[in-house]
Amino acid sequence: MILAAHIAIAAGLSLNAVPASGRATAAGSAQSTVPVVCTELITNGGFEAQSAGWVQSSAGGYNLISTFYPHTGSWGAYLGGANNSDDRLSQQIIVPPNVISVSLTAWWAIATEESGAGFDWLTLSLLEPNSALLQDVFTVDSSATGNQWDQAEANLTQYAGQTIVLRFQTTTNASSPTDFYVDDISVVACPPAQHIYLPLVLREGG
Repeated sequence: MILAAHIAIAAGLSLNAVPASGRATAAGSAQSTVPVVCTELITNGGFEAQSAGWVQSSAGGYNLISTFYPHTGSWGAYLGGANNSDDRLSQQIIVPPNVISVSLTAWWAIATEESGAGFDWLTLSLLEPNSALLQDVFTVDSSATGNQWDQAEANLTQYAGQTIVLRFQTTTNASSPTDFYVDDISVVACPPAQHIYLPLVLREGG
């Protein structure tokens, strides 16, 4: 998904536009900036195309993408919700080189039957394609406030030029299960600004 795609020309400059009644002389150049074009790296981050782009596995054999309690739209991811669950939802992305920022955002919510400290867990991890762990980005457990959506954010710029895997995983214990919901996942990569030089054309004479 392209977040911006247009070229702004500096105010007051004219490209090859010369009044018929005058002559033109080139008088140096002026700098203009091409707005940064950022790229969405996640496929189907809102799950509206259901399982497209995602790899899912569930110890209980459940489909992890459903219409139950999405953040926006009609579809979202629903993990956990059963005792002794181990549910995983992942997507591999290629982070472009030569970017100045790579930003991850994801919305999550829980509903739980647990009454004490965290016994059930949701973790978002970054992996190498061979499944080696790079980083746990965030973890939330069953002691979090339930029935409200919150946003997780992370800076992934250090992975520029690499292929990485985002993985959401829930684990629950043997009693009082917790529902974990995930939706609207985004990883946006932005390159540095580019500068172009335009001829400055001036009218001379009358």
